[in-house]
Amino acid sequence: MSGISPKGPINPDDQKIYQSQFKESVDLFSDALEKYDQIEHPNKTIEHKQKEMYKDVMDKTKHIMEETHAQMHKKAIDKNFMQLERDYADLAKDQAGATEKLRADIQNLKKEMG
Repeated sequence: MSGISPKGPINPDDQKIYQSQFKESVDLFSDALEKYDQIEHPNKTIEHKQKEMYKDVMDKTKHIMEETHAQMHKKAIDKNFMQLERDYADLAKDQAGATEKLRADIQNLKKEMG
């Protein structure tokens, strides 16, 4: 089954590629989030740089998710992806509970992707 993008129909082979890229990005985002969350003393120079490095990985993989999501145009993913974006913005603001919410968002996206 092909999706619809702003440029027209997507052939099934391209759809599979986008889905694969999306899944890989979700996994990389998840790994970076876990490592980001494990850093306990980000005020130390090395740990601060590590935390920034993991945040950079999350930024880049979220961008890939945005690009592939736009091409897949799957409504089932829309709601979960939008929630991930909101919760990621909360993480950037150091809001309590953002990491746990992101973990739930990742699990929901993985369920939707199958």
